[in-house]
Amino acid sequence: MAVLERRLQVLFSEAQYQALAAYAHKLRKPIGAVVRESVQDTLRHPRRDSRAALESLFASWDAAPGESMGDWDDVKASFERPFLDGIS
Repeated sequence: MAVLERRLQVLFSEAQYQALAAYAHKLRKPIGAVVRESVQDTLRHPRRDSRAALESLFASWDAAPGESMGDWDDVKASFERPFLDGIS
């Protein structure tokens, strides 16, 4: 494990803290460890923002003007998949 050498103060609402504490208790981990793991996961798997998703969608349309994009449910799923993969 890396040597921990930087301290950071983060403020949470009471409700956020209680939810975080309950989650850490469920995992049998200290709250700090849960926060560090969450930060690491976020840095490792940055989420695409909605603007990037729209730009990708418009680029697909520009690449094939006048052609059908296919079934909307399939198109929608292709944009949702990266977000949902990061959650599970």
